[in-house]
Amino acid sequence: MPQRKLRRVGGSIMLPVPPAELEVSGLAEGDVVLIDAAPGRVTITPAAPDLDPAFVLSVDRAMRRYRRAWQELAQR
Repeated sequence: MPQRKLRRVGGSIMLPVPPAELEVSGLAEGDVVLIDAAPGRVTITPAAPDLDPAFVLSVDRAMRRYRRAWQELAQR
């Protein structure tokens, strides 16, 4: 596990990530990530890609159409 030093860049702290570690993670420069911090650790995961608006509309319609069924299932 490579060791790196945190660096100040403007008003933020930067963590340089070696190219080999990025390749293993599947991340690349410019990717949008989510940062989850807990005492003593930071976890970085890829953010979900933007969803197709047609897909979002389809899900919204299905949720409305079957709302009563979803509510009944949630109560079980």
